[in-house]
Amino acid sequence: AAGFSPEQVTQFTQGKGGFGKVVSPLPLSFVRLVPGETLLIGQSSWQLILGLGHSPEHISLFNPEFDICIGGDQVLPKITPNIGAYSTQPQSNPLYYYLHTLEQFAQLPQSTLLLPSHKNPIRDIPNRVAEIIHHHHIHLDNLMQACLSPQTVVSLLPVMFQRQLGKHQMFFAVAECLAHLNYLLEQDKLTCVKDNSGVNQYQTKP
Repeated sequence: AAGFSPEQVTQFTQGKGGFGKVVSPLPLSFVRLVPGETLLIGQSSWQLILGLGHSPEHISLFNPEFDICIGGDQVLPKITPNIGAYSTQPQSNPLYYYLHTLEQFAQLPQSTLLLPSHKNPIRDIPNRVAEIIHHHHIHLDNLMQACLSPQTVVSLLPVMFQRQLGKHQMFFAVAECLAHLNYLLEQDKLTCVKDNSGVNQYQTKP
């Protein structure tokens, strides 16, 4: 358990579940795109880059001839994609996989034009990758400091998010905080113990 009160659980779960009404259902069959292969679109060949962490399998497209990368959500110019451990896999370590696969984008030329899913196109993808990695390590360091005394996921949310969180933002914030805590657990830098109420208490190892 993350540490929400019953009243908070009721508040944040009311009105949830409407997302499925505005998206198309998953297809019954599909053709899997495999990283390392090329995709022919018209007369142009695009290299497939697999990104993990934000979604189970996120494909970005890179065309060396045009020097363009269609990055999707994996590398964004101003914000970072949500990296969350959700209720379907609460012990998963998506941040590890995100940072690991992000290294591929650091190998792209500085001249490459990145077309992201949000905001404006940018160049110098390696520099942006370095900024994103630094951003996540700041969060990890801050969580380590905060967990010098036992903390719950809920008590740690202000460490990562200084702004007021609404219901929609809270859903993603909890998942992202948990992803960072799971990363630190896998690095053997934290302990996680359930208290008498069944709430997970995280603490930095000495």
